[in-house]
Amino acid sequence: MSNNRRRKRGALTGTIGLGLAAVVGAGLLATTGNPASAATLEVDALTDPARAEQIMNDCNNPTASGAVCDWTNVTAEAAPDDFNLISDSQAVSKWVNCSSTNTTTAIEWKMQTSHAWTIGEKTEATFTLGALFEKMKVSASLSEEFKITSTGSFASTTTLVIPPGETGWLVHDSKRAKITGTLVAKIGADDITVRNLSLDAPRFNDAGAIAAHTRKHNGSDTALCKDGAAPAGLVESSDGSDLPLQP
Repeated sequence: MSNNRRRKRGALTGTIGLGLAAVVGAGLLATTGNPASAATLEVDALTDPARAEQIMNDCNNPTASGAVCDWTNVTAEAAPDDFNLISDSQAVSKWVNCSSTNTTTAIEWKMQTSHAWTIGEKTEATFTLGALFEKMKVSASLSEEFKITSTGSFASTTTLVIPPGETGWLVHDSKRAKITGTLVAKIGADDITVRNLSLDAPRFNDAGAIAAHTRKHNGSDTALCKDGAAPAGLVESSDGSDLPLQP
């Protein structure tokens, strides 16, 4: 009887061994055929701007992240003009004529504009992505009108004539384009699509336009004159916060 029991135990052990091998083998096949880490992701910058921004950073630094990225469905349209108050090399942006005659002054100025990314509804002027900017620019089939550059540089000397009792200032107007596209990224095993990304950038070869404006003195201008005008009757101020960009 003891021999029979041993044989039964042996048969049972063999059956368990085969069962375990089958389960382990099936598990290995499942793991190999369906990697748990792989995913196809859709990211909407409107609802998840933080995730969209991280993917953009990964795409902008492919050496560190290993990301392979490109743009699809890239379109271009006119963006609102960019108006900027001009300051000279001494940071003066407002010229107040405290005299009783016309005052003429030559203003030497320079300025620079830059591109800005829009992630969902958030515009980040400081979010500088050089490689990603170049990829979008190359991917876009842009007409001559909407060709863009990362920065626009402007400089000139402008003569400003200010009547008595008035204040003068300069405003620079530059043209811009809005480029919209879908970012497609391969990061690790993940395939990621990011929507609702756009770029506002200076138009290539835009010379811009400069406009001279004057207005009657307001209270702050009158106070500047009372504080003591220069011999020529002209007071210069770096506080242009009360000056409209589009009078």
